[in-house]
Amino acid sequence: MKPLNLAQFHLLIIAILLPVFSMARPGLAQIPEEASQIIDDVVVTAEKRKQILKEVPVSITVIDDLEIQDRNVRDVRDIFNLVPNLSVSAQNQNVTYVGCRGVSPSMINRRNPFVMYVDGVPFSKISGYSADFTNVESVELLRGPQGTLYGKNAMGGVMNITTKAPSNDLEGRVSLDISEYETYLFNANVSGPIKKNTLFFGLWASEYQTRGYMENDHPDQDYYDDRDILNVRGRLRWVPSGQLEINLFSGKEIRQGGDGPMIGDSQIRFHEYKNPDDYVDADSFDNALHARFHAKKFDIVSTTTYRNATEDYDVDYSYGSSSVSHGILDYENTTFSHELRLQSPDDRDGIAWIAGGYFEYDQDKDNEMSMQYLPTAMMNFNRKTDWPCTTTGKTAAVFAQTSIPFFNAFKFTIGARYEIVNKEMNYHRTTTNLDTNTVVSSAAYTIEDDWDSFTPKAGLDYRISDNIMTYVSVSQGYLSGGFNNTIDDPDAGTYDPQTSTSYEWGAKTTWLNNRLSCNLSIFYMDIKDMQVTEYPSAYVMVASNAGKAHSYGGELEVKFRPATGLILSAGLGLVQGEYDEYMGYGGEDYAGNKLKNTPEYSINAAIQYRHSSGIYTGLDVQGYGKTYFNESNQDNSIRDPYAVVNLKLGMELSHWDFYVYANNLFDEEYYAGIFTSSIRNSYMVGNPRTIGANIVFRF
Repeated sequence: MKPLNLAQFHLLIIAILLPVFSMARPGLAQIPEEASQIIDDVVVTAEKRKQILKEVPVSITVIDDLEIQDRNVRDVRDIFNLVPNLSVSAQNQNVTYVGCRGVSPSMINRRNPFVMYVDGVPFSKISGYSADFTNVESVELLRGPQGTLYGKNAMGGVMNITTKAPSNDLEGRVSLDISEYETYLFNANVSGPIKKNTLFFGLWASEYQTRGYMENDHPDQDYYDDRDILNVRGRLRWVPSGQLEINLFSGKEIRQGGDGPMIGDSQIRFHEYKNPDDYVDADSFDNALHARFHAKKFDIVSTTTYRNATEDYDVDYSYGSSSVSHGILDYENTTFSHELRLQSPDDRDGIAWIAGGYFEYDQDKDNEMSMQYLPTAMMNFNRKTDWPCTTTGKTAAVFAQTSIPFFNAFKFTIGARYEIVNKEMNYHRTTTNLDTNTVVSSAAYTIEDDWDSFTPKAGLDYRISDNIMTYVSVSQGYLSGGFNNTIDDPDAGTYDPQTSTSYEWGAKTTWLNNRLSCNLSIFYMDIKDMQVTEYPSAYVMVASNAGKAHSYGGELEVKFRPATGLILSAGLGLVQGEYDEYMGYGGEDYAGNKLKNTPEYSINAAIQYRHSSGIYTGLDVQGYGKTYFNESNQDNSIRDPYAVVNLKLGMELSHWDFYVYANNLFDEEYYAGIFTSSIRNSYMVGNPRTIGANIVFRF
């Protein structure tokens, strides 16, 4: 679909709905002033049962549907900017790196340490790590190891995205967002009953298109960071009785566009010489079947998921008129998982417990993963090296956790996880002379290995009063080993598991008659055999293990309602991390260097005001401290501190909302990420100031 046709389609929708808009009048519910100044209790399912947020002894941030709308959240990268000590960067438009408290992604494993669940479907791959926020009820983000509660092991933490459950009410929402750089975002959702009290449906879809903001110095293309993202999802909810509920989820995402706002050196600018034929495309299809049966003394919960994702790209890394090298990828991931657990009912006081089992089949298939070196002068001939490898993993785990209250104000929590991982890699490498189309050299082998782990957790929380709870905990995290898929030697192809021990103290408090909440956590983490990635030769990426590392810091989150309609909120994360023992692939000693992908601080703050007339005003700031993007801490891999300010104004009526906004109001220049290699670095330029408008219709 061309941008012009998309714009015409959206304008047609507005033209159809405009007469309704002209008849809409303010109809906001009048809330007593005292009640509107109270911070409502937030219900979360962080520990797989419904609890009040301030009673959960975990470092957790919750973002509801209203805040998602207020803060213009479009993708997971926007969410992470609102959470202390979570950091996000990118290699291209489809690859997302997530770090938490000093724990970074495992590059060869293609896995983020922060696992995302969307209606029960787990995502951890760096490729296709995305979600649609059209119909989201809430987002819960838990920091620290979570293997004793969740089927899929999560060393860094968990993001749990829950969509809105359809009910007996027929309801929906349509939204159109138009902003600079020929950018359009259209989304809609509808839900309601098929058979009242028994069978319900939900459908939602979104499309995002932009021509991009990076001008191409190549004469054959104006802009090179265009994007087109289509997302369609559906849900069936069946409640045949008061004891049983079954939900079926299904979703499809298609992403197309250029390489992204990448430049070839550290001088920030909004133009570059790029090959106009570059593309980065991705496609994913995911499904989940979730069933919950309420017995008298326990609940049985079953979740089965299937996900298939592909990524296809051809990117010229030359950044100039002379093409030097191309990266080509044709990748497919297939994941099947099943989780079965028994747990205590949500509505039962006393001892709370959960026990479960988990199985996962995961296959990474590189139909092609190649580098083409084109200039004859560099290599004596034009050549292509391809690594079409397939890695298959099988994971089986059992996990359990229980919380035991005693002496009225205390609660002791203990849990454990045992996991077995089997992986097999079919390795292939072929180097071809492109001038003669003859094979210069090749290698092939098959390698298999197993890893197992036992990771316990223990904690104690103390409710000092109805408004103050404090806790301490210690937990272990684990990330399985794996194989290098660019090394000919099978004896050097395996890297070891990564383990961590995390110590945490926290407090959750409310003050001023529940108008002020303040949550604080402090942590220290020991990391052993940290999985790291280096480039021993041109475009050859090798994983190994650093001996030891550590990180420490804390998070502070505050929310205050000083007056009717006014909300002040802020979050601060501080973290320091270093490699304690780390000898590089070439013998370099990185001990004492800062952990990569770990900002020294992260900040976010917001002022939001809603007047009874419907006027809305929002101002927020988001920023990060100094960040190193490789182990050597070289100057050209450092991102300086930055902060962006966003402004949003609007009118909210009974069925219609209208907003105008300016993201990055002061046009701050920064890198969204830096991708380092042995040849050269690539820098992703952050979004410039963007002014737009948004119109919403609800029924």
